[in-house]
Amino acid sequence: MSQRSTRNRPKHYRKTEQTREYVFKTAMEVMSRDGYNNTTIRKICKEADISIGTFYNYFDSKSDVILSICEQFVNEAIEKVSTEINGENAFKKISRFFKIYAQMNYNTGLERLKILYNTDEGWHGEKWQQIVQPLYSKLIEIITVAQKLGEINTLYSADELSKLLLIYARGVCYDWCIHKGEYDIQKQMEKCIDIVLTYATT
Repeated sequence: MSQRSTRNRPKHYRKTEQTREYVFKTAMEVMSRDGYNNTTIRKICKEADISIGTFYNYFDSKSDVILSICEQFVNEAIEKVSTEINGENAFKKISRFFKIYAQMNYNTGLERLKILYNTDEGWHGEKWQQIVQPLYSKLIEIITVAQKLGEINTLYSADELSKLLLIYARGVCYDWCIHKGEYDIQKQMEKCIDIVLTYATT
């Protein structure tokens, strides 16, 4: 969003946005420090020096804070995929898809990513599945078209191949978190995805 469009909004609207961002950042700081399960809404509010009612003005629960990251991630990724991979062959399209995926994970930040990829935190559920579904569907769409054009073999269905590729991709992101972001996640993602695509396109 442009700086100009933000300035033109009513002051109360900008204040609302600023407050939500402040609550969000404080919640993420507490979760990064204490862990998701050890973080309570009361603890977030105490750290932010706000009332519990103020927290609920912006988020339904502490898991809603995490899910807001996922939602932003998916929306931005789909926008980039839709505008940046047109007119390429299947191999390049899918490789580009996951390069964008890696970039979005990197942009999310290491500390936030550690929370997102911690399956013990207990926030993964039906709402999370609904949020990430559009990104998954976009990948299936790309692979389905490529299979119809004969650019990708049909050894696996578009659904199966999409799941396999995403398992590899999440594995790279998880490993990047374990190694504390010490390597180039985009280059590593490209290598791993290209290995799978080599078998899918021969």
